[in-house]
Amino acid sequence: MKRTIYLDIENSLLANLLDVLFSNVDELKITTLSPEESIDSDHDNYLVTDKDETISLFKSQANGFKKVFYIGVKDLKDSELFSDIKLPDYLEFIPAQSATKSLISFFKEEKSKTEMSQYSSIPISLLLEVPSITTDLFIRLKKDNNNAQYIKRFEKNSDIDKEAIKRYITKGEDKLYFDKKDYQKVEEQLKEIFLSSILDKNSTLALDKSTKAVKYIFEEFGIDTENFEYVNTLSSSIIENIKKDESSTIIKNALLDKSDIYYKKALITSTIATSVINSSNWGTNKHIETIAQMTILCDLFLDDKMSLINSNEKLLHSDLSDDKKQIVLTHAKKAYESLYQNKELDIEFLNLILHHHGKEDGIGFSDTISSDFPDLLMIYRVCEDFAIELIEESLQGNFNVIKIYEKIKAQHKELSHQEIIKHAFFSIYAIMKDKN
Repeated sequence: MKRTIYLDIENSLLANLLDVLFSNVDELKITTLSPEESIDSDHDNYLVTDKDETISLFKSQANGFKKVFYIGVKDLKDSELFSDIKLPDYLEFIPAQSATKSLISFFKEEKSKTEMSQYSSIPISLLLEVPSITTDLFIRLKKDNNNAQYIKRFEKNSDIDKEAIKRYITKGEDKLYFDKKDYQKVEEQLKEIFLSSILDKNSTLALDKSTKAVKYIFEEFGIDTENFEYVNTLSSSIIENIKKDESSTIIKNALLDKSDIYYKKALITSTIATSVINSSNWGTNKHIETIAQMTILCDLFLDDKMSLINSNEKLLHSDLSDDKKQIVLTHAKKAYESLYQNKELDIEFLNLILHHHGKEDGIGFSDTISSDFPDLLMIYRVCEDFAIELIEESLQGNFNVIKIYEKIKAQHKELSHQEIIKHAFFSIYAIMKDKN
């Protein structure tokens, strides 16, 4: 059931603050109480008010509200409003100075209860890669008032109808749902299937599928020590593929194939960085491995489109929703915080994730990487910028390697950056020769 907070507050500053804070709470609708409006009986309803006349209407009957919050300026025992009545269970008095903190705390608890719902989700695209699944799969239908209804579409252990999956994708569905009691079975099945894909080092398509699978496993099942082994295996597979051919050939093939942008960016960034490290004195094989891991993890919570944003200006002018812009803005910090739960990861690696856009707090983007950061971070940033420019140009059907080189050279002006850029350019210039 959806929940509605009705606001009836004279203090407009507080009303606006509450509206903004609650707007990010899932499964929650914010509305202003009006005398003419009937309370939505299909929702769990809450009232937040600082008006004596409003609270008087509800002090003796629930009248459709699950809980009523009265924000007062006096202590409850001193309030004449409640002097002659027993405080109803659904009515809670909140001193004004602690109103925001108290309300946020309450609705965080309510949100956690909502999240303990019956269903969990799986990206629908992953179902194209599995023959069957060990649980019933449901599609979610949104009804009036944003309530959801779950309709079974696929029986457990039956063959996945790939054509039906493709039709759902065409209609804009990005997830299917399963009963959370089957969570562990689904986790184990997906891990088994995709680990075999990761180990297929001869297949670029398998690595693309495996990158999607690792992202899903991390987002749904967490980043514990066992799951982190998938990153080690996947990054090793990427490195093995890089060793098989010239860097320019790998990059050209990656730009031409139909793999996801997220994987293309990881492969191209790793390829250029490997070339830079091997042709200079900037690092070792261990550093190559670290960068391959970073390409998988730094943008863990971003989709393809979001992963191509690498500046505040790009973010500002993107057509992403405000919510998605906020995800992009904070993705480095979120990845760091998620990985921090794995106590076996050293702080140097975690800091590379946090600072990969040149910001100490992991929020937003710097124009370049300061020399105060480790050399490896400068290599990662420059090589990722090359990868993004190559992908964006190729998506437009054409690209000019010299133009890309000049753009990145003008952006990263420090001497150490210029040296990295020179080595990075040598790893891709043959693409231009192939085009001529």
